[in-house]
Amino acid sequence: MTISILSAPIKRVAVLVALLLGCVGASAGQLMITEASRLSFDIDTRGERIVLSILDQLWLLPASGGVAEPVTPEGLHLRNPRLSPDGRSVVAEGGWDHERQNMWQISLVDREVQRLTRGAWRDHSASWHPDGQRLLFVSDRGGSDDIWELDLSSGTARRDRKSVV
Repeated sequence: MTISILSAPIKRVAVLVALLLGCVGASAGQLMITEASRLSFDIDTRGERIVLSILDQLWLLPASGGVAEPVTPEGLHLRNPRLSPDGRSVVAEGGWDHERQNMWQISLVDREVQRLTRGAWRDHSASWHPDGQRLLFVSDRGGSDDIWELDLSSGTARRDRKSVV
């Protein structure tokens, strides 16, 4: 099966993705990308969709094959995407040109972009809580890397004192 990622508005991205049986299943499979830079990805909990970050741009594609859709707006550079447990949004780290690295959420339903953290620190390595209402992430906002928990409904972040980086 072949999946093509079409050119981005500014950067011409020509990437061929071939998915063979078992890529998201239990049997042996292969994901082959012929050319990519700064690649990271996540697969939704049902194994239906894949979100890729290539050259700090996010792309959404069906795991069964097809054409990838761009997710990030022009100028927003995101990497290390994580799909929400319900598959309706993606969280990633990054920022606008020459900006410190913060956490961002993009709705996969209407492509609404929401900045989750803001500051002169580096927030990265997000992981969803199974309830989909909280995120764990690593931040140097306290002077050194620690694990923080972000409550998405209130926007409040607190250091997770139970975990060690």
